[in-house]
Amino acid sequence: MQLVDGVLYYSPNSVGEATLVPKVLRENPFLPEGFQRSTIRYRDLVVVRPWTMAFGWTSFIPLDPCYEGGPPSFLSVLSGSLEIEHYADETGDHSFRLPCANQWITLQQDIYNAVCTLKRTLNVPSVLPFLPHILDYASVHRHQGRLHQCIHEAREWFLVWIGALSFHLFSCGKHPDPLSRRQRYPCWRKALEEAGLLSGWIDQLIRSPAADFSSVRRVGCILDISNPQPWQPEVSWFIEGGVPVWYRWSTVEESAARENSAIARLRPPGFIDSTPMLSSRRSLGVCDVRRGVESDISRNGTTPELEWRTLLHEREERYPIIQGTESAAHWRQAREDRSQNPPASVQGFEWISAHHDDGSKVWSRKVVPARRRASTLVRCGENEKLHAPYYSRWDGCTSFRDDEEGTDSLARGSPQLSTGIIDAPFSLADGPALTMDIHHRHASSIDTVSSGASLPLFQADEPSGQEIQEMFGLFYGYSPPVPGTNIPENKDSRRCDIFWRLLGQREKSPPSQIASYLASKPYIAVQHLVNCVLDRQIDFRGVWDLYDDSLSPVRLRSRFRKLRSLHPDSKNRQQAPASGHSASDQVGTYYTLQDSASTTTWKLIFTSATTALTACRLPDDFTCYDIAVWFVQRGVPFRTFYPYQKIPRPISRSIPELSIPVRPSKHVFTREDYDGYINLRTLLLGQSHMQAAMKRGGIIWRLAIGTLGISNVCSPPSQWNRTSFLSIEDSWYVDDTLTMSELDLICGAYECVSDDGKQRSLRSWWPLCRYYEKVECGENYGHWCNRREAWYDNRMQQIEQVDFKARPLTYTEWKSSQHGPLPVRTFHAVVEASSANLIECRAPQNFW
Repeated sequence: MQLVDGVLYYSPNSVGEATLVPKVLRENPFLPEGFQRSTIRYRDLVVVRPWTMAFGWTSFIPLDPCYEGGPPSFLSVLSGSLEIEHYADETGDHSFRLPCANQWITLQQDIYNAVCTLKRTLNVPSVLPFLPHILDYASVHRHQGRLHQCIHEAREWFLVWIGALSFHLFSCGKHPDPLSRRQRYPCWRKALEEAGLLSGWIDQLIRSPAADFSSVRRVGCILDISNPQPWQPEVSWFIEGGVPVWYRWSTVEESAARENSAIARLRPPGFIDSTPMLSSRRSLGVCDVRRGVESDISRNGTTPELEWRTLLHEREERYPIIQGTESAAHWRQAREDRSQNPPASVQGFEWISAHHDDGSKVWSRKVVPARRRASTLVRCGENEKLHAPYYSRWDGCTSFRDDEEGTDSLARGSPQLSTGIIDAPFSLADGPALTMDIHHRHASSIDTVSSGASLPLFQADEPSGQEIQEMFGLFYGYSPPVPGTNIPENKDSRRCDIFWRLLGQREKSPPSQIASYLASKPYIAVQHLVNCVLDRQIDFRGVWDLYDDSLSPVRLRSRFRKLRSLHPDSKNRQQAPASGHSASDQVGTYYTLQDSASTTTWKLIFTSATTALTACRLPDDFTCYDIAVWFVQRGVPFRTFYPYQKIPRPISRSIPELSIPVRPSKHVFTREDYDGYINLRTLLLGQSHMQAAMKRGGIIWRLAIGTLGISNVCSPPSQWNRTSFLSIEDSWYVDDTLTMSELDLICGAYECVSDDGKQRSLRSWWPLCRYYEKVECGENYGHWCNRREAWYDNRMQQIEQVDFKARPLTYTEWKSSQHGPLPVRTFHAVVEASSANLIECRAPQNFW
């Protein structure tokens, strides 16, 4: 609330004081004054004025240089210190100019083109400002100080045009929200493309600060709610756009509120009997839900019990007034809604404690982001959550259970957290900071063969035989037979091709190389193993270590005795495939190692029984860190879950959610599209939680390893975005996970939509993870092999050709090319089922 000339103004989403100028801007301030240029500058526009149709776009002007910092975009040419060129002629005259002026001119033209195109599309009578080049940043100056002043003013004036671009983009109603299934191709995007703007530039626009309506601070405006201006948007429209909105509240608005329920809902909190409850401060800021900024409540160091009791008592005193504003038609439904537990759609707050240097404890009330409300409600116990039904808000804090006096009058109730996997952002419990106690052993020193007891008795003496023995022995369980065992030879050439595929060798290999493998010592035994698995026979003759007749059964390995399976609770397991911004880590059964002698605080988790047995076959002196490094070197999927209580609490923040780029159905993809995909993928992989991509394995691992490397694969989760929780021995463990949208963007996905919206397809530069990780994908061998690398190199050569004939493929086209032969899929399915059955029957039965 703020008093201006004796008039009270209230803002439901402003976080501090603002300069309010209630005078309506009617004349065009951007016109020249006679023969002189307009003297209006950026600082003259960053005041809150009444909204009008002609100048309403000024409310979207950023208050800060949003082009500084953050991810790179087309606005990055404005950031940083600029180099000034200095010239001196023969007469001794000096001149200065800006070398990058051409880049600024190009940016100016693109922004001007976009704003004018969107303005025509919306048919909005906006009065636009003059262009930045009027401020002479591109001219040659005799004095360096004058040039610096022009550059500074031009940078600020670019912010004015960014505000105009943001207003028109948000007015289109198609800012970076994912398309619904029935929506047509965005008309505003089509208009920009027809205006000559490239699709890649439009993608950058959607990800730029100009389209950031949550974290960029903007000027705001004043609305007249009792006598609105023509075409004036609702208050909620500005709140959704992240624009601070103010409106007058006087006896006129109070009288209108008694007759209009819509105006009554805008009544300021604490406004009882037309008397504003102003604090000693001039302005009481209210939390911005989209930004998650701290409220001014409970910053005075008082005890939390007294603070929230006062807040709750004030609410109860206003309940009769709220009931009086409810109409008879809505009274019954409102009463039923208030009797329910708080749904996830209700606005939530979280009380968090902090300690000052003097040892005093201060509590702050923070907004829970919309995407984390459901998980926070689940984590709050029965006595740790307060619901204010009249305000559709709830508060959560672990200290509520100790304050029975102040909480008896409010609705509570929530099922306790049950065993299983959930998607949640962070912990409500406090705990000591986590320290890295992993075994730092260089990856180059980890060998695949060690002189331990797990070595087979008979080794192949030629390189091809050793490669066969390593590949089939570690991943599929091949064990050399007892000397003298009669192994039948294979006479089916088609089975030889299956062996070659499972070995992971390149498809087009020299015949001499293929002959060397087929003539090696282990080949006959390995081919017999493949034939028995495919034919469902059990006469393995000691060549499969899943059976006790082999020389080295896997169940007798020391690490197998530590193996445990984890079955998530069925009610917490997602039944439908994840989509959009939900977490996509869906695993039916996890496997881990129970080792009391381990010094690591985190748990190494295997996502399949096959990879769990692969870990058992590795040398006995490997630690969990060694196994993780060995896996990540070969693209084998795994997870690292850390103790929930020991992970530092992340800072509340607004995380921009990147949406899948949109293209017309008949769009012809060019190199600019691929370059835009590379920029987006690099931007995405630069986020702190993207180590989850390295632990994903498969195609995601291959696309991410060139950017991320493997040095931080065992780092604690950053909890930057989505997380997965796992209950082990009555303790919660957490790890970062990726959303389906993030996985699609890493693979270079596009949503291609026709003009009428009836034809839709999902195209991508690389096969989508949602298919690559399915059992019907025959080209996914559970690890990255030479065959996969040859396919990756061939695809890259197609993309890097000068004529650029490569194009993104549809989901069906990728499915056809990656389906693989049926025997390969059958072999993998049988090995996985047999491995899971062995662990279920032979591993210790004290499952967690």
